[in-house]
Amino acid sequence: MSLRRLDLNLLTVFDAIFVEGNLTRAASQIGMSQPAMSNALSRLRHVTKDELFVRDGRGLHPTPVAVELAPIIRQALNLLEMGLETTPGLKAGKLQAFSIAGMDYYEVVILPKLLAVIEERAPGTSLKAATGNSFDMEKPLRYGDIDLVIDYLPLAGSEFRCEILFVETRVVLMNANPAMPRTSISLDEFLNHGHVFRGDRPGEERIDLVDELLGRMGRRRDIRVTINNWLAMPALVAQSKLIGIAPRRIAELYAERFGLTIAPLPLEVRPIPIYMVWHESRDDNHAHRWLRAQLKRVCRNL
Repeated sequence: MSLRRLDLNLLTVFDAIFVEGNLTRAASQIGMSQPAMSNALSRLRHVTKDELFVRDGRGLHPTPVAVELAPIIRQALNLLEMGLETTPGLKAGKLQAFSIAGMDYYEVVILPKLLAVIEERAPGTSLKAATGNSFDMEKPLRYGDIDLVIDYLPLAGSEFRCEILFVETRVVLMNANPAMPRTSISLDEFLNHGHVFRGDRPGEERIDLVDELLGRMGRRRDIRVTINNWLAMPALVAQSKLIGIAPRRIAELYAERFGLTIAPLPLEVRPIPIYMVWHESRDDNHAHRWLRAQLKRVCRNL
């Protein structure tokens, strides 16, 4: 297929539908009407010769072709955004302090790589990591106390800007058995184990749909321990016979050092979008635009 015949706006449409899993929400995210979004999806289906998204209850579920295309399209969009970023780096010798909020996932997966890039491109720039999710940081963002929030839930208000950095998948984390190496787990084996569960955040939309899916099947998992941060999970799994569901990038960081193995989740669940969120007042701030560009550069390579 020639790129000359492809409307590149369709890539943005595909990305929004894949992340939101809902045509109305996807249309709202990129500022399109629902009829225009439906028309764009029809054009996408014609171009790819695949349904791409099929109805699943009140949402849309990606086909295998869509799942395969999603990371490629997200990377392409990131590259385009980076190429169009015209803000130059910070001037040599000019110190700047940034404050970025997020949960433990951000501090472990993203912050070290972001710090390395900033030290290389703008020595003397300082970073402050604040703990909190997007809802906790609504006022600090509004009043400029926090520059950015990295979270899996965006802020809905029109004064906030939300941009997807990448999508995260989940895997099963379990003890390795040198005598019987394995890289998979069946649904029955998954349910016969006790689980370490990272609990949902109080008062917020559930992100872990595993139990909801199991409930529809008339089955449930045996949750033995509930924790409130990802970093406790590898140690708990390593020192017990329990298993846990973790973000792939967390699992990959800790599996080897804790003697654990990683297996695909034996259920089909949607990937998790990771957003950066900021206030509209920072849109055109020179240093803030530079920071956002570096963050996108880092996440492109995760």
